[in-house]
Amino acid sequence: MLKQKLQEELRKSMLAKDTLKTSVLRMLLSAINYYEIKKGGARYEATDEDVLSVIQKEVKQRRDSIEQFQKGGRQDLVDKEKKELEMLQKYLPASLFTPLVPHHQKRSGVEDRRISTTCNTN
Repeated sequence: MLKQKLQEELRKSMLAKDTLKTSVLRMLLSAINYYEIKKGGARYEATDEDVLSVIQKEVKQRRDSIEQFQKGGRQDLVDKEKKELEMLQKYLPASLFTPLVPHHQKRSGVEDRRISTTCNTN
């Protein structure tokens, strides 16, 4: 299973003293454990699909963080989040992988209008 593969990768990264990979894998396994507890308690074991959905959620969270840190002018945090994002994307299949492109560049005009009309508070 994918979760066991991640645990093995964590062990190897700890032995290799790869701090970035160790940090990302610990965060990811923690998110998976949280998902398992939320889903069904201690007896629930996450499937590969569950693990992939958690990874996708973490990738989305990193992209959102990068966008916010760029707006705030925090290049140090942007660089950190980009490194974590690259590491997370290695665990996604190619079909689920989407390159790092800001959300506003991907949207079509129709989606932009729909979003702007639903967000207006006037």
